[in-house]
Amino acid sequence: MELPDSNETGVYLIFNKVNGKVYVGSASRSFRKRATTHRRDLRRGSHGNRHLQSAWDKYGEVAFEFRIVVRCRPEH
Repeated sequence: MELPDSNETGVYLIFNKVNGKVYVGSASRSFRKRATTHRRDLRRGSHGNRHLQSAWDKYGEVAFEFRIVVRCRPEH
């Protein structure tokens, strides 16, 4: 799973290219930070979503894409 370059916020998907299933989430700080946290937890086998973790373990990292759906302006 490649990390986005964007420091923007908004809604994203983690897309499973093998079975078409998606995890939908939101980034309140930045897409990059959120994706980094997901990837770290998935690689460690400690992600909070057991369905996503199970799919990651089964299909491997290469089966997943981080896709930005909606970009929002961060609030300060």
